[in-house]
Amino acid sequence: RKLHITENLTNLFDQNACNLSILRKGSTQTKQTNEKRIRLKIKDLKESNRKLEDKIDVFSKNKVKSCLKKWSIHPKKDLGQHFLIDKKIIHKEINVGSVTKFDSVLEIGPGVGNLTQVLARFAGKVIAIEKDSSFKAILANVQKLHTNLKVVYGDFFNVKKPKVTKIIANLPYNIALPVLFEILKLDIKMAVLIIQERLAKRITVTVGHRGYSRISVQISRHADVSIIERVPNSSFFPEPSVENSMILIKKIKVKFDVPSEDFFSQILKYFFLKRDETIGRLIKRLLMNVNAENQFTTQIKNKIGSKILRKKVYRVSPNQFGKITNILWKALNQNTIFLNFLKKF
Repeated sequence: RKLHITENLTNLFDQNACNLSILRKGSTQTKQTNEKRIRLKIKDLKESNRKLEDKIDVFSKNKVKSCLKKWSIHPKKDLGQHFLIDKKIIHKEINVGSVTKFDSVLEIGPGVGNLTQVLARFAGKVIAIEKDSSFKAILANVQKLHTNLKVVYGDFFNVKKPKVTKIIANLPYNIALPVLFEILKLDIKMAVLIIQERLAKRITVTVGHRGYSRISVQISRHADVSIIERVPNSSFFPEPSVENSMILIKKIKVKFDVPSEDFFSQILKYFFLKRDETIGRLIKRLLMNVNAENQFTTQIKNKIGSKILRKKVYRVSPNQFGKITNILWKALNQNTIFLNFLKKF
């Protein structure tokens, strides 16, 4: 569907973006003057963005239904397909992600292209990865209107990941968690995602709270995650049966190193199966299971320290789990019984 946006508005946006880039490179002698001009340019840029938002046409529920019918497409439950039709929510994602013409943005699961077409208006480049080839004809029409849009067809986990600055996506329910872990591996600034509310709460719970889990430990090691707002079910077609939330992920420098991501994950799984037990008791049980109790108990416990050993699992911080992981690895990485035992988790 063509977007009714005047060429003048698009040119205004591009020119403002370029001018802003030039101004930031000014000499120190004119710093105060430039800062004032930058603030004015930012104000102009926001105003042009607002005008673009007002003009951009997003498929309504009826238009999405009509489009799907035209191409004989039925939303697939096994792929978690629910199409975002709420213009305000779409623009909220763009604004939270601070998307500009300087950004290259990745979208996962574009579907009918509602978010895609808006991203293409605001970002310098958009790469959309779509597993379902049923949407080829629809997305081809979107591509005709936006030369900065590239659509890659294939499984997100198997295709080569493009180099981008940000990720903006409404994640299919069936792959949301594994996609989150893949995103943490990428060199990006941030991601704005819509996911199930239950998952959003799981990954943002902090140490000491009842919902604290291995997932929140693993993710907090790589990023700061916050819930922006709930997204009503009526914002989608077809409407999902679960509640949804928009989250912001800001990548950070990894808080601590571990010898192996798989080993770290296995250690966390082992401990969080008994989240209300103490670390000391679980380590003793672990060493008994791998016939290493007499040889390593004192050595390992002394290095971990009594303060951590007395804590229940859900009260142990991510950094402390990092310490435990590294100590166990150094003491037992040559113990095949120990390594095979952990593979069960």
